[in-house]
Amino acid sequence: MECEQAIEEEVERMLQPEKGEGARVQARQSQVTTLMEQVQKLTQQAAHVKTSLSTITKRLQALQKLPERIHEKLWSDSDTRQAAKNRDEVTKKLHELTDEDCEVVRGELEKVEQFMIQLSQWQSHDWDQLIAEQNEFYKQAQHDDQCIRRLAKLLG
Repeated sequence: MECEQAIEEEVERMLQPEKGEGARVQARQSQVTTLMEQVQKLTQQAAHVKTSLSTITKRLQALQKLPERIHEKLWSDSDTRQAAKNRDEVTKKLHELTDEDCEVVRGELEKVEQFMIQLSQWQSHDWDQLIAEQNEFYKQAQHDDQCIRRLAKLLG
C-alpha cells in the first residue's frame, strides 16, 4: 500500500509542470527568432559586400601588375643597355615590395569570399517557413503534454 502511494506521488510529481519551463522555452524561441532575423539582415547586406569584394579584387590585380607596367613604361622611355639594367632592377625591387603584401591581401579576400558563399547559402532558406514550423512544433508539444497529463490523471 505504501509502495503504491509512493508510486502515485512520484507519478504526480513527474506530471507537474516544471516551474519556468514555459518561460524558458519562450525565451529560447525568442532567441532563435532574433538570430534568424539577424541572418536575414546579413544576407540582405551581402550584395554590397560582394560589390566591394569585386572592386577590391580588381584593384589588387592592378597592383600586382604594377611592376610590369612600370617596366613597360621605362622600356618605352629608353632603350640603352644601362637603362635596361635599371629597368630590370626597378622591376625586381617592385616585385619584392609588393608581391608578399598582395598575396596576404589575396588570402584575406579569399576568406571573405568564402564567408560570403556561406552567407548566400543561408539566404536561400525560407526563414518565415522555419519560424512557422517551429511555432507549430511548440504548440503541438504543448498540446501533447496536456493530453498526456489528462490521460495520466484518468488512469491514475
